[in-house]
Amino acid sequence: MKSILLSLIVLACSMGLNAQLRFPKSERIDISKMNIIYSHSIVDPVLSTEREEYEIMQIGDKYIKYDDYNRFRVDSVMLSVDSTSK
Repeated sequence: MKSILLSLIVLACSMGLNAQLRFPKSERIDISKMNIIYSHSIVDPVLSTEREEYEIMQIGDKYIKYDDYNRFRVDSVMLSVDSTSK
């Protein structure tokens, strides 16, 4: 019963937040001509752990951007949401 109540509270809060989200108007400064995605393996020999992260390099006419691939995916989603809200 407690888990159902908690789920309902979380659902109600998230619905309220979704209704209030407003994305700022973005300005295009360049268009990416080439996207290169890197697989970055991080090995910790002391803890014997390994993890893999993805990065992206976007090359345009004026700018080059190197960033985390997950952040790039979130930005793409936000841009698509922004363009459909007109």
